[in-house]
Amino acid sequence: MDLNSKIAVITGSAANIGHSIALLFAHNGAKVVITSRRNTQGGNKVVDEISQGGGEAIFVKADLSREKDVTRLFDRTVDHFGGLDILVNNAGSATPMPFLESTKEHWLSSFDDNFFSCVLCSVRAANIMREGQGGKIINTSSLVSN
Repeated sequence: MDLNSKIAVITGSAANIGHSIALLFAHNGAKVVITSRRNTQGGNKVVDEISQGGGEAIFVKADLSREKDVTRLFDRTVDHFGGLDILVNNAGSATPMPFLESTKEHWLSSFDDNFFSCVLCSVRAANIMREGQGGKIINTSSLVSN
């Protein structure tokens, strides 16, 4: 996979699958933007791993269910790297709860974390890509998400 000089935002990339995706992209030449809502230490660790391997990466802490944070994430990406070629929507969360105990607030929170964050990031990324040379949006999912 040749990602030489491609610019990629990988959401939820401070740990687990996102971390692995970020390392793979960087190993194949991409400039990577690492994101996390809470895991600042993990995000900075991934940036350090990529830098030590000769790659380029930055970390942006962002709650992707908030439009303001999504705008800041993509503005920072374009300001730092000059564009955007790839978005990997990997962020998500699961708060298991028995169905009969679930509440509307639980479901709204789940939709914010697992659906609306993906939509907000995709819309912003697609607009940036449309202004440039196009790009790719990759969506991941999990069996544990609601």
